[in-house]
Amino acid sequence: MDKFRLAALAGASLIALEAAGIGYTGAAWAGDVVASPDGSGGSDDIIDGTVDADDLADDAVTSDQLADNAVDTAAIEDNAVTTNKINNGAVTTDKIQNNAVTEAKIQNNAVTTDKILNNAVTTAKIENNAVTEAKIQNN
Repeated sequence: MDKFRLAALAGASLIALEAAGIGYTGAAWAGDVVASPDGSGGSDDIIDGTVDADDLADDAVTSDQLADNAVDTAAIEDNAVTTNKINNGAVTTDKIQNNAVTEAKIQNNAVTTDKILNNAVTTAKIENNAVTEAKIQNN
């Protein structure tokens, strides 16, 4: 079945139907508009201005056709946002919840001397026998 585009102006007596690149314009009908390429008016057709996913061709709706803020959290399926779909630099410090970065998520050797605040390493944070004579600087 060919996909088609139906346009009707509310309160006007004009309806335009475009199928397979051939345009047709004619008078509007009173009541519900049922349009289908084969004229059957079956259950898969556009009725009462409702458009369901089954009425749309694959890839018919692109990001250019979505209104700003049209896709909210509820509209995104679980696990639909993958690493490849997140722009570099999109996840900033403000977007990371407190306590979300755990030890398991920190790569080995990622915390360097420059990243440790002055006075951040206290006696309580040093394990017993961790500071050996070789690690103490001679003055």
